Amino acid sequence: MATVSVIVPVYNAERYLGQCVESLLAQSYTDTELLLVDDGSNDHSGVLCDQYAQQDPRVRVFHLTNGGVSKARNHGLDHATGTYVTFADADDWMEPDTLQTYLSHFDEDIDVVRIGYVKEGRKRKTVSTPLHTTDKLSDYFLQTEVSRYHAFVWNTMYKRDLIGEQRFDESISYCEDHLFSYAYYLKCRKFRTLPTALYHYRVQDNNTLSDVKDAKVCFRIAELDYTAKNKLNNDGNKALGKRINEVYHRSIRKAIRTLYKSPNYNYEARKRVWSAFTPATTDGMLFVERIFAAKKHFCIIDTYFKLIY
Repeated sequence: MATVSVIVPVYNAERYLGQCVESLLAQSYTDTELLLVDDGSNDHSGVLCDQYAQQDPRVRVFHLTNGGVSKARNHGLDHATGTYVTFADADDWMEPDTLQTYLSHFDEDIDVVRIGYVKEGRKRKTVSTPLHTTDKLSDYFLQTEVSRYHAFVWNTMYKRDLIGEQRFDESISYCEDHLFSYAYYLKCRKFRTLPTALYHYRVQDNNTLSDVKDAKVCFRIAELDYTAKNKLNNDGNKALGKRINEVYHRSIRKAIRTLYKSPNYNYEARKRVWSAFTPATTDGMLFVERIFAAKKHFCIIDTYFKLIY
C-alpha cells in the first residue's frame, strides 16, 4: 500500500504520455503508486503504459473499453490503495517536488490541498494565489474561483478515506471534475491553497463548454454546476452568490448559442430542448429571475423570448 495514489486516465496520448509518466516517476517523494487507466486507446498509448509497468513496480496499468474520462478515473479510484489521491491528465506533467509539497501541508484537520499551475499553450501563464487556510467553505470556494484555481482535480490532493464511495458522474464529459470536487468539499473540515505553481496544464482546443455540441448537455451541465455551487455557498456569501449567478448566465448563454448555431437543431428541435430544460428550473420565470440576478440579461432574455414565441 502506497501513501499517494496518482490516477492518470489515458486516451490516445502517445505524443505526450512519456513526459507525464516520467515526471510522476521522478517525484522526490517515492512512496507512490501510479495508476495508468487506458481508456480504449487506438494509438500506442496502451503499449507505452505496459512498458512503464515493466520498468517500474509502482506503475499499475488497466485496459478498458472506451467509456470516457469519468469512467477511467472511477476505475482508478476503485483500485487505489493510497492514503492520499491526486490526478494527472496524460498530456500534462508535474514538477519533481509536487507530491512532497502536497503532503507537507496536510494535517489531521486539513482535508484538501490545492496548488497553483502553469497553463502551457500559445501563451504561457502561471496561475497562483497566496497561501490560504480556512475552515469556512464559502470563503474557500470564493478564493479558488477568484484565483482561477477552480475545482480541477489535477491540481488537488484528496484523502482517499474521505472520498469513500464518491465517484465521478460518468454521464457527462465536461465539468465532471468540478462536480466531483464540490461534493468532496462538503465533507471537509479545513481547506488549504498553496501559491506554488507545480502542475503544468497543457491547453488543448477541445476542453471548453463551447466545444460541447449537444445543447441538452450544455443545459444539464449548467444546472448541475449551478445547483452544486449554491450548496457550497452555505452562509449566503453575497460576493460568491453574485459570481455563481454570473457563471450560470454565461453557461446558459453558451447553451442557447449552441441551439442556434448547430445544424442539428431546427425550430421544433429547439422547442423540445427548451421544454426539457424548463422543468429543471421549476419554470421559465425562475430562469429569467436568475439571469436578472446576474445583471447581465439583455441579450439572453431577448433570445429567450424569441425561442419561446
